[in-house]
Amino acid sequence: IASKGSDLRSLLDGHAIDARKEKTAENILGPFYRRTGQAPFRGKSTPVGAKGVPALIWGVAYGYDTQAPLPGVEMQEWHADYRGHYSDEEDNTPLNKDSFINRVRLITDENGYYVMETIVPAPYQIGVDPKTGKAIYRTIHWHLAAFKAGYKLLVTQKYKKGEELNKSDKWYLQLLEIDFQEVTNNDGVPYLEGRFDVVLDRALR
Repeated sequence: IASKGSDLRSLLDGHAIDARKEKTAENILGPFYRRTGQAPFRGKSTPVGAKGVPALIWGVAYGYDTQAPLPGVEMQEWHADYRGHYSDEEDNTPLNKDSFINRVRLITDENGYYVMETIVPAPYQIGVDPKTGKAIYRTIHWHLAAFKAGYKLLVTQKYKKGEELNKSDKWYLQLLEIDFQEVTNNDGVPYLEGRFDVVLDRALR
């Protein structure tokens, strides 16, 4: 997306930096965190030509103690695909430790900025309510784990504002919403763009 008409600096133009930032709320790690191997450093989580609604998520990492941008924050991101499937569960095949579909690592730049090209992952069923017999779903979400020396590890999720399933997902937090806007790149291709800032708490000495 960004390569077809946007860059990080142009995304930030016109977006004011808030005067005060609160610590980013924690959220569950989930069962699909890759515990073996490391995802590559790249700005795009999905394969070229991946199906799904394209999206661009960007933001700034801050230190809660200083309220200043944090360079060098490592951000691990992972999410489901357009069907609600994670790469590790595809067709019940053995885990390919060298495959990192919909998994990526990012590093914030000298001004604390990051940007990720991605898609909007689909909701997926996680069970059935024994009392009502109705299916239980996870709403649309992206997983995030953020690391920085001297700060506490942050494990959280990002949610898409306005989704009906937000109301019934027990892990959803309004504080973690992204308010996406539909925009069009220079080639006339529409995509969603949203900001998600990360605020890390100082580690105990």
